[in-house]
Amino acid sequence: TTKEYVNGEGFLLLGKSYRLKIGNYQSIELGDFLYFPRSEVNDIQQELLDWYKQQAIKKFTLRAIWYSKKMGVEYSAIRLSEASKRWGS
Repeated sequence: TTKEYVNGEGFLLLGKSYRLKIGNYQSIELGDFLYFPRSEVNDIQQELLDWYKQQAIKKFTLRAIWYSKKMGVEYSAIRLSEASKRWGS
């Protein structure tokens, strides 16, 4: 189904669904809802995509730190791309 960017629409993050709540917020915040600033609603799809990328980088960085310590190696950077094909195919 096509995602709608309206109040009440569900969005997943780390296995939990959050209902979108558009209002007078300063930035995108996660709490009981996924709070989204009304001032950014004209570009909501791109703003949420960027926010999801930021969340992913935070999570991946924590895991990279944990694994690098466990393995005794260092990592140089975490980057996300919008690859049009699956890796390795």
